[in-house]
Amino acid sequence: MIKGVIFCVIFLVVQLIGLNYVDNRLNSSPKEARQVVTTTPAINREEKEKKDSRLS
Repeated sequence: MIKGVIFCVIFLVVQLIGLNYVDNRLNSSPKEARQVVTTTPAINREEKEKKDSRLS
């Protein structure tokens, strides 16, 4: 029984090392397509709404 527990622990450690290696390989590549979120400041939005209401 002790041999089984030791085998399981060693197997889990080897899996964690392997997954860590794969994760580091995937994350080391430069990310060329970064997600950019743009927001319109509240002041500009208010001015745009005023201009739009004048045009209507």
